[in-house]
Amino acid sequence: MLSFFNPYRIIEVIKMKKDTYFILENENCKGETFFYAPLKAYCELIDNSQREESVQKHIQVISEIENATIECVHLLPPNLFLTLTNKCNLNCKYCYAGALDGEACDVTKPILKNAIDTYLTKISERHLEHCHIGFMGGREPTCAFELLKFAVNYANEIAEKAHITPTYSIVTNGFYSQEVSEFICNHIHKLSLSFDGPEFIQNFHRPAPSATDSFNRVFQNALSLKKSKVKWQIHVVVTAYNINHLEETMAFFNAHFQGTQIVFAPMDQADHKGQVMPPSPELFHEKLEQIQNRYLNAAITVERDLKTLKDYACASVSNQDWYISEKGIIETCMRSSHSKDNLFTIGYFDETEIKFKLLPQKIEALKQFDLNQQEDCQICFAKYLCGGGCPYLRNNGAWHCDLIRVYAKTAIIQQYYEKDLKRHLCALLDFDKE
Repeated sequence: MLSFFNPYRIIEVIKMKKDTYFILENENCKGETFFYAPLKAYCELIDNSQREESVQKHIQVISEIENATIECVHLLPPNLFLTLTNKCNLNCKYCYAGALDGEACDVTKPILKNAIDTYLTKISERHLEHCHIGFMGGREPTCAFELLKFAVNYANEIAEKAHITPTYSIVTNGFYSQEVSEFICNHIHKLSLSFDGPEFIQNFHRPAPSATDSFNRVFQNALSLKKSKVKWQIHVVVTAYNINHLEETMAFFNAHFQGTQIVFAPMDQADHKGQVMPPSPELFHEKLEQIQNRYLNAAITVERDLKTLKDYACASVSNQDWYISEKGIIETCMRSSHSKDNLFTIGYFDETEIKFKLLPQKIEALKQFDLNQQEDCQICFAKYLCGGGCPYLRNNGAWHCDLIRVYAKTAIIQQYYEKDLKRHLCALLDFDKE
């Protein structure tokens, strides 16, 4: 078992005209280090006794390699995400959105129709043939099932007239009826299921308000998804309560839903009820690494993707997806805990004029959070994997660069060993042919 959870260490920074290269410590072998060229997505082991010669050799090799593709998020088509309601049917202990707090409120049909009309008009203006509409928010969209059906049917009608093909996604807790299950399996293309796994964890973390048991219904709906054509994943929230049960959790999912992508996400550090606490970041990474080593063929990921090169942290600051609340506020970030200072608010629904109005100054201000504007990112080996970090967390001093670098280094080295394994397999196959 390879262990990468040691504090990252940059041994040397090599600045070139068009790129910066890094020599990274190899904790598993003191006689070797890693040569890493971010823009080439190139990582190789080098012998410390011949480091200077090896570095020059690799620099020569990568001079003939084209730069890896950087995901230019700002060039991607924007997505529309609709919050249908502020109601929820579970009482999760780690809820950051206050699911059962406040007065119940559904989005109105005028807001829904105007949101869809405005979005599809923008898609048409860009001469795009495809678009994506999602249903999410801090609450449970299936609690407004009639509005969900209305939105899908209306969007299909308008999209057909504009010769646009829409796809639909939903983020759900899976605690819904058979009727809802059938609609989802027939009309939704992608789904993220919030499901924490074994019965004792699920029922503790995510109890129903009127009872403690949410497991059975969610499990049955997950089995229906497994049989359907929906592209789905399971989203597991990790807290101090279940951090020491991750292997048991993975064994459960592997037994019942083998091949389904499992996303492990640490509990939001920002706002919670205090009924459960976040895990320590170091312990989370250690435990996740253990199950990744054990379940090598499983589709296990963390919430933040650190394998794709990108120039922005996320779509919240680049192409600016629209997350429209049940009250018609347009945000570019779905996390309500990240929007208390209105950093991501770029528009609103004017009930008098019955149309959406955008705030151009706010839109432009968010675009300044690109990678090249962050001074402390310029000589960081992880910058193209991290994308510069979340603006909200940066503004509030909660963006943990050191931990991101640990995650990034793990991703880099894992990719190296995957590539090295493929090289050995290819060599063996060639040998067998001879």
